[in-house]
Amino acid sequence: MLRPTERKHFFELLRPPEGYGLNFAIGTTFSLDLTTLLTLPIGFAFLDYEGNEANENQDPLLILESVKQFSNKIAVFCQTGQIHVPAPRQHRILNAYIENSVFQVQAPIMGGVFHPKVWILRFEPLETGPIKYRVICLSRNLTFDKSWDTEVMLDGEVMERSNAFGICRPLSEFIAKLPELAINNNKPSKQALKIISTISNELLVTQFELPDGFDELYFWSLGLESGKKAKSNIFEWPVRAVVSPFLCDGFINRYLKEQTKNAILVSRRDSLDAVNKETLSTFEKIFTLDDGASEIEQEEEAEKEIQTELTGLHAKIFMMENGWNASIVTGSANATMAAFTKNVEFMVELVGKKSICGADLFLANIKGETTFADMLTSYTPQEKPVAENSEKRMLEDKMTEFCRYIAENVRNGKVTLNEDGKTVALSISCKSPFKIDTKVPTTTACRPITLTNVHEKNILPNTNIISWDSISIETLTAFIAFKIEMKTANESLTHEFALRISLEGIPEDRFSRITSAILQNRDEFIRLLMLILSNPLDGGQDPGDRDILDSMPGRPAYGPNVLNGLLEMLLIAISRDPKRIDRIEELVADLKKTEEGRKLLPESFETIWNPIIEVRKGRNG
Repeated sequence: MLRPTERKHFFELLRPPEGYGLNFAIGTTFSLDLTTLLTLPIGFAFLDYEGNEANENQDPLLILESVKQFSNKIAVFCQTGQIHVPAPRQHRILNAYIENSVFQVQAPIMGGVFHPKVWILRFEPLETGPIKYRVICLSRNLTFDKSWDTEVMLDGEVMERSNAFGICRPLSEFIAKLPELAINNNKPSKQALKIISTISNELLVTQFELPDGFDELYFWSLGLESGKKAKSNIFEWPVRAVVSPFLCDGFINRYLKEQTKNAILVSRRDSLDAVNKETLSTFEKIFTLDDGASEIEQEEEAEKEIQTELTGLHAKIFMMENGWNASIVTGSANATMAAFTKNVEFMVELVGKKSICGADLFLANIKGETTFADMLTSYTPQEKPVAENSEKRMLEDKMTEFCRYIAENVRNGKVTLNEDGKTVALSISCKSPFKIDTKVPTTTACRPITLTNVHEKNILPNTNIISWDSISIETLTAFIAFKIEMKTANESLTHEFALRISLEGIPEDRFSRITSAILQNRDEFIRLLMLILSNPLDGGQDPGDRDILDSMPGRPAYGPNVLNGLLEMLLIAISRDPKRIDRIEELVADLKKTEEGRKLLPESFETIWNPIIEVRKGRNG
C-alpha cells in the first residue's frame, strides 16, 4: 500500500537491475499528466540524484537531458480526452520531446473506458546476459495525484523455451492489443510497433519471480477479447475484503452477494451513501478512510470520465480465502459493473498462505506501528441511498459524448513557416463542420498548451478550421487544449483536456530552438555538459569535489577555471564512455543550427572541443 506522499517510490521501481539498462518502457494510464511524463525519464537517467522524483518544479536541464535520452524508449497509452492541461510554465516547450510517446486510446466496448495502470519495462544487459522484464501494476494514474494506492512489482527473465507460460498469456495479449485501441492519427510508428510486438512475444516465455510469501501468480486483463486463461474466474473463492473507492449495487449483487464470508468493505463515504442498505448487508463490517488521511485530490472517475472530487482512497483490492490459502487481486478495477463488463482494466493476483497474506493480517492493528487499519472509520449504512442527480448525470453523459466527438472529428495540424523565419502559422482542420447540441448551451474553446488562455479560439457551430497566425517555433506543439462548458437551468459542468494531433510541416530547427530557449545562457550550456559527463548511475564520472549535481538548481557553472575542468572530464569520457561525447556532439550541432544557439557556445569552447571530436572520429573511422 502506497501512502499519498510516496510518489518517489514509483521512481525507485524504475531502477534497472545491476548490469542492465532500459531498452523500452510501455505504460498505461487512464489520465495522464504531461509534466509527470516529462519527469519520468529522470527516473531512468538520474536515479541517484537527490530530488529526482516527479515534481512540477523540476530542474529543466535534468528534464532536457533525460527526455532526449529516453523519450524514444517510452510509449504511454491513455484514455482519449483525459490528458491533463498543464499550467503554462518553463517546462511547457519540452513537451515537444514526448509528443511521439503518447497514444490516446478508446475501449473497444461501447460505453467503456481505458482504465489500466500497468508498466512493462524491458531491460537489456550492458554486456552479456538474458533479457529481463519488470511488470509494475498500480492503482494510481500517471499524474501528481496524492492518494492511498497499491503497487505490485514483478521481475522476470526471458527463458530459452518454445512453449509459453500459461500465466503470461493474458499479459502478452494485453500488450499486443494496445496499438489497436489507438484513435485515428495517433497510431504508433512502425518502429514502436516492432518493439511492442517483440515485448508481447518475449513476455510469453518470461519466468517471473514471486514476491516473498506468495506461491502463485495470475494476470487478469479485462475488457479485451482474450484467449485461454490460467483461471476462469477472479472470484472463485469466498471474498473476505474489498477495498474500492467506487461501488455499485449491480456489481455487489452479481459478483459478491453469494461469494462473501465475514467480509469487510472499505470505500468512500459518498460511494457508500449511494448503495442500498440491503446490498451493503452483504458485508459484516464497512469502513471509510479517516478524514485525516484523506487529502482531497482532482481525479477522474472511470465510470463517468468527468473530473470529480476524490478522497485519498484510490486503492483497489479484492481479498479471497479458501482453506489455508489466500488470494489478493489488485490493480485498476473498481467494484463496479463498468469495470468488469465494459472498461479495459488490468489486475494482478497473488496467492499464498492465509497465515501470511490473509485479510485479517491486512486489516490488523499492530502495536507501535501505523497501519492502513489505523486510518479507517466505521460506516453505518443510510436507510435510503442518496438519489443520483439526474440533471448532473445528463450533463456528464453529454460531456463524455462531446469529448469523444472532438477527438474523432479533429484532424491533423498544418504548420507554415512565416517570413520572419522564427514563427509559424498553425491551422487545425476537422473532418466535418462542428456540430454542437443546441438543447444544452455549450461553449468550446481551444489553444496550443504552450500558449496562455488569451490565445484561446472559440469553436462555433459549423467551424471546420481553427488557426493561429503567429506562434514561435519553440512553442509549437502537437498538444491542443480544449475547454468545454455546459449549462442547464440548475447545473453547470466544465471540462478541460489536451488532445495530441499530428503536425505537418514542422520546421527542421524546431528542437534546436527549444534547446536554445531552455539553456538561455553560457552558464547553462556548461552546466548541461557537466551533467551529461557526470551522471554516475549510467557509467559517468563521479563529480567529486565539483559538487556539480548538488549545485544544479541555478548556480552558475561557467567561470575562468571551468573549461580546464571540463577538458579533463571530456578526456576521461572519450576513454571510458565515448557515447557521452556523441551526445555532446549532437547538442553542439543542434545549437549551431540557429543564431541564438551559436551565441550560447563560449568563445574558447572550440579550442578544447575540436581536438576531442577529432579523436572520437578517428576511433570511429
